Amino acid sequence: MEGVSRYLAAVKVAPAQAETTYQELASMLDTRAYGKQALAVYFKSWSVMEAEYNYPDAKLDGHAVLGLADIRDSIVRLGGQVPSPTSEVGRTVAANTTRHLREQYFNADPLLVPEKPEVVVP
Repeated sequence: MEGVSRYLAAVKVAPAQAETTYQELASMLDTRAYGKQALAVYFKSWSVMEAEYNYPDAKLDGHAVLGLADIRDSIVRLGGQVPSPTSEVGRTVAANTTRHLREQYFNADPLLVPEKPEVVVP
């Protein structure tokens, strides 16, 4: 518990690194079967990421979209309900599956065959 307290205290000192810090902490808690605590930190990570991208000229990038999608998937897997999105990145993640987002932003899986539009010949 002391380690977690120190970890969270470090976030307050370095808010620019909060997103990464919360994700690392949540992942560590999750892998060690501390589901309730991990869920709480995933929620914190979601809110930090949304706050970072919740301004009018925020650029929607693949890193943010897939990072938030991973957080969403972890929240759902642990039995939580995903918070209502407040940013464009959050709305994009809420409206799409992780697989679709990966295909759209990175096409990361080489085994996936890209969808080809159906051509209608008159």
